Amino acid sequence: MHIALGVRTAQFPIDNFLGASGKTDATISAAADRERTQVGELAFSGNPKRRGGEWRIRDQYSNRHPAWASTAGFPTTYDASDPPYILVFKSGKSFHARLSLESSLKKMSPASRPKGILSNNIGIAIAPHEFVNSLLVPQTSRLDEFEIQRDATVAEEFDPKNISDGRKRI
Repeated sequence: MHIALGVRTAQFPIDNFLGASGKTDATISAAADRERTQVGELAFSGNPKRRGGEWRIRDQYSNRHPAWASTAGFPTTYDASDPPYILVFKSGKSFHARLSLESSLKKMSPASRPKGILSNNIGIAIAPHEFVNSLLVPQTSRLDEFEIQRDATVAEEFDPKNISDGRKRI
């Protein structure tokens, strides 16, 4: 019913990834396909009292994301020899949900898949471009890049009485 993601650590900053720093709940919209025609909500929760603060995706039994439906290739029965991997990508400010079977991941070269994905099945990692492209996740748009850069820039306070500050701004 719920999908465990792991406990927040410096190597696994799930709350930062979700934009929920200091919170215990977050909801995101994640596209299930490249064209963003299928978008679904994902509700995440982190409980500081459960398993050391484990984060999880809530209610995937009755409210399954379209990327993880049987029509998208999600297996109808669990096969321990080829389990499904639930993947959530963040590209700029956009989220994308995907599915991959372990057999597909094993076919990829180790350099083209996230480090440790087959040995540690929970966590956050930088995904190589080849991996992202193989799952048809769109790259960050120029608008997203601009907004990220704008948000990261700390605006200096403008003082119109300060002549040198006024000249710099002009």
